[in-house]
Amino acid sequence: MVSISNIPYVEGFSTNSPPLFNGTNYTFWKSRIKIYICSINFDLWSILEKGPFVPQKDGRVKKVEEFDEFDSRKMTLNFQAMNILSCALDANEYNRVRGCDSAHEMWKLLEVTPEGTKSSKRIKNCHVGERL
Repeated sequence: MVSISNIPYVEGFSTNSPPLFNGTNYTFWKSRIKIYICSINFDLWSILEKGPFVPQKDGRVKKVEEFDEFDSRKMTLNFQAMNILSCALDANEYNRVRGCDSAHEMWKLLEVTPEGTKSSKRIKNCHVGERL
């Protein structure tokens, strides 16, 4: 019989907590965090990719006191996504994104360092003699 105390615990390999990103192996983490987030609520992934829902009325952004139940639920998604990302980062990575106002901002900032900007990716992948 296997004792639970004999099984080593590796942080980030739990169905109850998000995979941990410590600044290394970003591609591996990105794949796992996407699955984790989508398994909770697929709309959360949309928030990361496209940005938070912004309630509007007559072409202007609604004030908080004007929110209806739908607006509140949609606005909560951003904070849920921010919470998941915050819990998935070690202290160094969290410090890089802690000033962000949305999960989308956090996601983009986390993406830039390991993957680079679009132009730096083109330069990195460019072969001698190819045009940018």
